[in-house]
Amino acid sequence: MRATSDMTLKLTAPTGLLPYRDWVRKELLDIARKAMVSMQSSGSSHLVYVTFVPDYPGVIVPECVREDYPRSATIFLRIGRKERVSIDLRHDALTAEVIFKGGQPSTITIPFKAMTVFLDRQRNVKIDLGQPPQVKRGNVIPLRKW
Repeated sequence: MRATSDMTLKLTAPTGLLPYRDWVRKELLDIARKAMVSMQSSGSSHLVYVTFVPDYPGVIVPECVREDYPRSATIFLRIGRKERVSIDLRHDALTAEVIFKGGQPSTITIPFKAMTVFLDRQRNVKIDLGQPPQVKRGNVIPLRKW
């Protein structure tokens, strides 16, 4: 893990006999998770950007997101006490009501493990999580296309 002057944390651990990359990714995910939990309980609204792998198991998004962004999608979320984003620590995911194509509101779920970047622009902090470990596909839960 390396911090640069603009507070970018990057996954730079070597690979080899010990799973350093997995350990560092887990710790960086924990930082992003703690930040969002803190934002959720704060009295103000926080704007964050989350990049994730749409076909990662447990991700629930409209099919149009998977079609338009098959490898990586970025959404921005307002997190705070009065916002429509919840952090579910029991399922290790965030759930949000967002609006995609056509203006229809949709409830999405993004497991923290599916995230590749967490960006808090208000505090100038970016956490580059790298790609999640390869997982067996087929557990994806798509929302019906509208």
